[in-house]
Amino acid sequence: MTAVRVAVVDDSSFIRMAVARVLEGDARIEVVGTACSGEELIEHLERWRPDVITLDLSMPGMGGLRTLDHIMSTRPIPVIVLSGRSRGDAPLAIEALHISDGVDVVG
Repeated sequence: MTAVRVAVVDDSSFIRMAVARVLEGDARIEVVGTACSGEELIEHLERWRPDVITLDLSMPGMGGLRTLDHIMSTRPIPVIVLSGRSRGDAPLAIEALHISDGVDVVG
């Protein structure tokens, strides 16, 4: 059985490590890379070739929505959006749903 290749993207090093650790606890999942920004993900996307991406919406720089838009327009793959619990993140989560039908919003 081939493992599902996952890239983890979050500006919080704690969240990146926690998500990667949980995922790596499952033998069916291989974390192929972690990135602290959308720019870093895009830089490594072709090399990592993930089957799925976990993506934080609230990141500095390019941000989660622009990153998601780039992924869907260049190499559409499933994205699991991780969003904070604050009400301020709710509009970002709704916008993410509009960018792609393949987005699951967790948060």
